[in-house]
Amino acid sequence: NALRDESPIVRAAAAAAHDGNADPNLLTRRLVPLLRDPIRAVRIEAARVLVLNGVQRLSGTDDQALAAALEEYRIGLNNDGDRAGAHLTLGALAEQLGSEPTAEKEYRISIALEPNSSGGRANLAALLGRKMEQLAQDPNAIDKLQALQQEIESLREDELKLLQRDADLLPKNGNLQYRLGLALYLAGDFAEAERRLQNAVDSDPADVNFLMTLVLLQERIEKLDVAESNAKKLFQIAPTPVHEEILKRIQSLRKQ
Repeated sequence: NALRDESPIVRAAAAAAHDGNADPNLLTRRLVPLLRDPIRAVRIEAARVLVLNGVQRLSGTDDQALAAALEEYRIGLNNDGDRAGAHLTLGALAEQLGSEPTAEKEYRISIALEPNSSGGRANLAALLGRKMEQLAQDPNAIDKLQALQQEIESLREDELKLLQRDADLLPKNGNLQYRLGLALYLAGDFAEAERRLQNAVDSDPADVNFLMTLVLLQERIEKLDVAESNAKKLFQIAPTPVHEEILKRIQSLRKQ
């Protein structure tokens, strides 16, 4: 078991490999013991993966161990405070812990430190979008809503340019192709979004998130034949109830 390997490098890498896992019970069972690992890097990696994948609170002394490891993580990131990536990570961490004002501050610092780096604007735009949803029912917030909408549009436009630059420089980087595909979808360029998402899938055919997003886009633009084919592949790779529901929905649409 790599999580119990005698090498701390292997243990930390095994913890990192759980990033993206949506099963909180599995994450808790496997990673909580590492919060007490004698090596700081292992403790930090376990805490990072837990929190960024939805496990923000634990019970009893486990919660204390998580809080201590997160504090070690924050200290390390703050020691690298002149780098945009450190503030981007601090912002994502704050968001997961429910501190949106802190997250917004960290994203803005990230953008200010490295204005030509991608990532910060996308995260900030998404956060501001959620803020708009919270203000939508307030009749006195019209001016704030308009200002937020303008800022979001500007952030997305700038982010799209940066992502296109990065994705063109690294055409085989699946994560960049995926992020660009999402940005293009938000911009309404569905054809190019599909092409970039297909690039992401081609770079890593086993990545469930890449493939599911491509399927949902193809369903959205009513390319149901290829959507069904890809949905079948998705269900073969990961036969979950969610993926089965997607496949059945597309098959039903094709029959209409």
